[in-house]
Amino acid sequence: MKDIGNFGNYRTNTGIGRGSWSGTDGTSVGSGAYSAGLRAFISQVFVYFLVGLAICFGIATFVPTCSWYVPFMQKTGIGLAVAWLVLSVGFNFAFPSLSLSATLCWFLVDTSLLGLVLSPVALIYTPVSLVTTFFVTTSMFLSLILYGYVTKKNLIGFVPIMVMGFVGIMLASVMNMFFRSSTFLLAISAVAIVVLAGYIAYTMQMIKGLYSDADSENVRGKKVLFGASLIFHEFVNLFLHILRFVGRRN
Repeated sequence: MKDIGNFGNYRTNTGIGRGSWSGTDGTSVGSGAYSAGLRAFISQVFVYFLVGLAICFGIATFVPTCSWYVPFMQKTGIGLAVAWLVLSVGFNFAFPSLSLSATLCWFLVDTSLLGLVLSPVALIYTPVSLVTTFFVTTSMFLSLILYGYVTKKNLIGFVPIMVMGFVGIMLASVMNMFFRSSTFLLAISAVAIVVLAGYIAYTMQMIKGLYSDADSENVRGKKVLFGASLIFHEFVNLFLHILRFVGRRN
């Protein structure tokens, strides 16, 4: 059984693009049992992805309607954002040693906390623009996921370019904190959408590579949550950047 903490091996040794793709235990994807297991694995990933999306967007939509919301966010808004960031960074280090139940708890807390952090968006933009952006994001996201799932081309070669793109986006965002240029902000979002498009397709391909029919239920469950967390955060980021283009403010 593979060590679940060693995701680097899964990302680079998926075998996609080298003829017939094989699982980590050497089983051909063409075999019925392996294919059925892979489909079940991917289905579980998307079930938890949808659960996370429902929690996050549900909280972000409902909480701003509460009477206590504004004073609560005025006091704790920055603290919530910092707490979410610390939780996300800490998870990357703690994940290999976490149990399945602890990983599930982290996933639920992460999606809930992010819902609170993003909740001001529901007050800034009109409901119609939020719904429109959600459907635009969903259409683009599903197209990229489908491409990442079916393509035979190994997308890992594009990862260094995407990483440089993300670094550039972060640096440009920091610069814009001083310039406060709305045009520059739109340019950053445009680049971010392109980079995220490539990364979403790659992530889907990488998630396929995580599957092994030799895994125990515990290891497979952690991989499912790991994959769901990746595509969940990518969807949210894509949504926010598209919102800057099509969203209308109140």
